[in-house]
Amino acid sequence: PLEPSGAESDTNPVGLFDLNIAKNSPADYYSINFKTEQPYVTNIILRYAEDQSFRSIRPNGENAPSLKIAVTDRALGEVNGDGALDGRDATDILSDYALRSAGKESIFNKAQMISADVDGNQVVDANDATNVLSYYAYASSSKFDGTSLNDFVIKNQ
Repeated sequence: PLEPSGAESDTNPVGLFDLNIAKNSPADYYSINFKTEQPYVTNIILRYAEDQSFRSIRPNGENAPSLKIAVTDRALGEVNGDGALDGRDATDILSDYALRSAGKESIFNKAQMISADVDGNQVVDANDATNVLSYYAYASSSKFDGTSLNDFVIKNQ
């Protein structure tokens, strides 16, 4: 799940939305669709880093792709629900990936699958387990500066 942080758009170049999700919404991937017809048209403001200029566009066709958001009650990477992001979570992600690679059923429910998708590509695989284990090692080191798992993954892609 996306964890935006930072005061400037350059910190995390993502769109920012106010979004209310009902507490009883099931864990899943949901689409945000842009309105492209009157009277409700979503304007998109693009900011270009090179010269800091702005451009407003009205979405249509390829300018208006749906955005997917992940909704889960679990923290990113914390699949086993014990409250600690650690090597056990990485092991669980890798074990589930191995099962699915062998054609067997996942042991994860939807909330766990979304939490396990650490790199946000909607595929849970060994890369996600590696990211969790690398972050755990980093967070356990003297170099840890409080960076979130999400920021760690973005920085190390």
